[in-house]
Amino acid sequence: MAMISDSDIQALITPEIRREVIEEITKKSAVLGHFNRLNDMSTSETELRILDALPVSYWVSGNTGFKKTTNLEWANKRIIAQELATIVPISINSIRDSAIDVWETVKRNVVQDMHKKIDAAIITGEDKPAMFRASLMDTIINAGATVTTTSNFLSDTDSAMAKVESSGYIPSAIMGGVGMRSELRRIVDSTGQPINATWLDGLEKIYVENSSWDSNKAKYIVGDFKKCVYAIRQDIEFEIFTQGVVSDPETGKIVYNLMQQDMIAARCTMRLGWEVPNPVNILQPDPLVRFPLALVLPTNEVTTYDVTFNVTDGTSPIENAKINMGGIRTKTNAQGVATIKSQGNKSYSYTVKSENKDDVRGKVSILQENMTVNVVMT
Repeated sequence: MAMISDSDIQALITPEIRREVIEEITKKSAVLGHFNRLNDMSTSETELRILDALPVSYWVSGNTGFKKTTNLEWANKRIIAQELATIVPISINSIRDSAIDVWETVKRNVVQDMHKKIDAAIITGEDKPAMFRASLMDTIINAGATVTTTSNFLSDTDSAMAKVESSGYIPSAIMGGVGMRSELRRIVDSTGQPINATWLDGLEKIYVENSSWDSNKAKYIVGDFKKCVYAIRQDIEFEIFTQGVVSDPETGKIVYNLMQQDMIAARCTMRLGWEVPNPVNILQPDPLVRFPLALVLPTNEVTTYDVTFNVTDGTSPIENAKINMGGIRTKTNAQGVATIKSQGNKSYSYTVKSENKDDVRGKVSILQENMTVNVVMT
């Protein structure tokens, strides 16, 4: 019987196929399909320079009064690429029977797994890498841009849009799970007739159809999704293995023995990162409450936990220390204390900055309880 060589197998996965998979992932992912894509990253980290403070003008007193100066302030935000990977075991007999069927199987598995993982990590933070920024949901909660759901879909949506508009952004879309279709179909006027030609028609409807949407955490999100960005560090890479074993990462138990079971394994990897630049604007200069999205909460209250930062110089509290935990920003009060809310089982990197002090960086993991982070700045 003729043998299938490594080169025969690798020939199935051409550069055109790699591009096709990237296009499928970015199209089928609800968030990547509606975020702005930046240029591909040349390194694992990319900095975004954003405007952090607006100039201030002053009235001049008299004909010879002095004109005051003002400064523009800039801040850096970082996109950090993280790796996403999946392994697809394939029977060699399948390759012998039909190369097209094999590729369709690989592509279907890769696209399905990856766009679901990406959406879940970005929207609710499910299984997110520690170096990813905080999820849309956690950031919105900390910005205070949440609306408690009622029986009136139009009123809830209007309230969410008002929060986005107060941040200086124009809402252009509404994102939710497939259950949002039913919500929209049930909107009627006082006579029980469907409502048409309203401001709701002007919002693009984004349905997350890959089962990554958790309706227990979020009913739907309203806002300007184009103000969120992502960048790809590494396009899809395929490696083919004809020998070795595939183990269950939880138990370590061998699931497939490639040589013994006449199989190959296609390992697919890509690296990408995302961010919400959220630059200062004239309507809302405060970054602690400014965000281009708002969240309508489900009926049941979402459980969050307090991460309390105590910032001191070793003896005295430090007021107005700037804290950035996974993209969520806040400042300490006169007691050197600041609190950020997070869902449980999440990990973040954080940075604490204060004038004339060295920056402090660290990582924090939130279990299902409130926690305190003590920071000493020198």
